[in-house]
Formats: sequence, structure tokens, C-alpha cells
Amino acid sequence: MIDHNPKWLTLYQKASLAAEAAKKAETSPGAAGRCMAAAQVNGGPACVCPICKARRASGREIGQFDAFWRDQATPHDLADILERAQKDLIVTLENGTETRVETLSPPASKTPDGQDFRLAWDNADEFQRYLAQWLPEIAARIDGDPPEASTDLADTVRRARDFLMPLTEAPEVTKGAAGMSRRAYSVAALRLLDEVENLSAAFASAPADDDGDEPPEHEQRWWRECFAEIAVRAFNAGMLARAAGGKEIEADALKKRGEVAKNQKNAPKGGDKNRLKKEERYAVLNRLARESFNLFSNVGDRQALRNAKSLAREYDRTADPKLFASEAGKPLRDIWFKDWLATFRLPGNSIY
Repeated sequence: MIDHNPKWLTLYQKASLAAEAAKKAETSPGAAGRCMAAAQVNGGPACVCPICKARRASGREIGQFDAFWRDQATPHDLADILERAQKDLIVTLENGTETRVETLSPPASKTPDGQDFRLAWDNADEFQRYLAQWLPEIAARIDGDPPEASTDLADTVRRARDFLMPLTEAPEVTKGAAGMSRRAYSVAALRLLDEVENLSAAFASAPADDDGDEPPEHEQRWWRECFAEIAVRAFNAGMLARAAGGKEIEADALKKRGEVAKNQKNAPKGGDKNRLKKEERYAVLNRLARESFNLFSNVGDRQALRNAKSLAREYDRTADPKLFASEAGKPLRDIWFKDWLATFRLPGNSIY
């Protein structure tokens, strides 16, 4: 059978399957005992128990994949490997209402998320750990050296503007002092971004000394890069501080979200809600009719209906919301009062 997959994918899949089989063998019941027993029987340097055989197979397949991407892979192959590996190494971190998707890395390389990565690392197989360790080098072969700080700054400012601009025209979600509104904060943040870019340009063109001579190009670049790095760090620090300060609010938001979900779960369905509304109206009108029994005793149905509607209107004059009105605010139809009257005059329900 002809394999139409690109070579990198074939090697990737083989390494992945072999590592998965080794992980399964290692975690099977009684695995460690079988490995020790086989080693004692063989007495040779290479244990032939299922665990060790699976480990050696995994190591061979990973070695072949390693040799390929280092010596034979094209830039296109490396890009495909990076994309596939990033999908296979997704780790989701959560805190309060925040969720962040990361790519698995060795736990020691992540602070303060080390413990969260530790759990994912412990559950990973040998090939997943291998990829996590070498992805930075694969990415470096594709992208070259990391971007300069000024490039990072320009990208950060662009993304910030894209986020803030719509907020300057968005409806306000809170009430109070205009200076603390979402629009005010957004406009102020955009103004600060303008100042950051202006200061960066000023650093780049600053004279080297008091004689007014323009600094050499390398010194301009040095100033620009220093400022850009400071600006990026300050910007990120501000974002993190804002996120940290909002944790208390997030706790309240989570509590409220739970209450809303509970209320929605326990809320009456549409039919139950209508039934409860009808029962409430009947109970109130029954009470009013019994208190004004002369309006319903020894009178015909037509007059009794007029009297019932009059009692309902009088009750709704002081009721908020109006009980004897539809959701649109209109008075209930005659058919409703006819149904009520028929029920009211049933034996045991009326004044008779």
C-alpha cells in the first residue's frame, strides 16, 4: 500500500503511536512487577518485557523523526510540524473567569504556571514531551531570530488599538461618573499609545551630546530598542495589574453566574408560569367578589361580567405590575372573565 502522506507526517504519526503504546504499557496494572520478573529471567542487558520493548520502539521512532526534521525537513515541512505539534500540545489554564490556551512546555520553564503544566506534563507521553522540549528550536528555524523589541512594540500597539477603538463608540454598560466610563478609559488609553509612539520617535532622533551632532545609526537604534523594551514591559505590567485587581470582581461575577444558572434551572417553564399567573388572578378576583357579594348575587351573567371587570380595573389602579392585564398592558379579554365567572359559580366556590 502506497503512503501518500508527506514524510514528516508519516514519521510523526509513527512516533506518536509508539509513544502512546509505551505510555499504555507503563500504566497497565502490574506493569512494574512484570518488568522486574522479565529482567531476572533474561539476565541480559536488554529486558524483553512488554514495557521495555514498547519503550525501545518509541525511542526508535522518535529518533527517526528527530533525524528527519534536523537534517532533511524543508522550511515548509518545519512549518507543518510546528502547526501540528501546537494543536497536539494544547494546555488550557483557568483562573476565575479567565481562560488561556497555552502550548505544553516543561514545567520548570513556566512561572507561576509550573504546577498547572506539571499535571499536563505528567500525563504526556514520551513523544509529547519531546515535542514540547524542541518546539522552540523548530520555531526558530522557521522564523529566524526573535523579533526586535521595536517590532514587538509596534505589534502590541496595533493590537491594543484594534481592541480599544470599538470601545470608544460602544454603549456604556455601567452608570456613574463619565470620567470612569468605558469610553473615557478607552480614549485615555489611545492617547497614551500616541504618546508612546511619539516618545519612541524622539528617542530615535535624540542627539548624542550637547554639540548637536546626530548620533550614529547604531546609537539611535540602541535608544529605540531600549525604549521599546521598557514600553512593552510597562504595558504588559499594566495589563497584568488590571487583571489582578479584577480578581475580586471576578469572584463576585462567578457567584452571581452560579445564582443565575440555579434560578434559570429552577424557574417555572412557560406553561407553569401561565398556570401560576391564572391561579393568582382567580384567587384575587374570588376574594374581591366575595367581599362584594351583592354585585354577584341575584344578577345575570352579563351584569356579573361587567361587575367583575370593574373590580379588576379598580384593583389594577394601585397594582404594579397590573395583575389583570396582558404582557402588552392591555385589559384581559371578555372570554377570560367568562371562564372565571363559570368557575366562580361552581358549587363550593361561590358565595351561594
